[in-house]
Amino acid sequence: EHVVVALRRVGVVGEAAVGRALGMMARRGGLAQWDVGVFVDALKVVAPELSWQGVVRLLDQAEVVVEGDGEGQRWLAVILGAFRRGCDAPFPTEAVLGEWANAAGQLVLVRACLAAGG
Repeated sequence: EHVVVALRRVGVVGEAAVGRALGMMARRGGLAQWDVGVFVDALKVVAPELSWQGVVRLLDQAEVVVEGDGEGQRWLAVILGAFRRGCDAPFPTEAVLGEWANAAGQLVLVRACLAAGG
């Protein structure tokens, strides 16, 4: 409930802002520090039209700085947790594997995906 109030005060909540928030959550402790489910549930109330596929596509931002394997794995866990809770669609892997401007961030995310699959 408090998260809904806070998000309403922010105003427009778009895919790019959610992508930045997920990156911040990963850098600052991942799932151990943040209740991503509460965040996503609040987004469903405040921004029900939010495109979770769009959120994944907009993770490619210079402001989203995730470094190292540990942060990458936390980032992947936060992204997947939010995506699964936010929608029922298949995860848009093409958004992760396509061309990114933030190549360093993409590499960290792809390495985390490969490590998680093995």
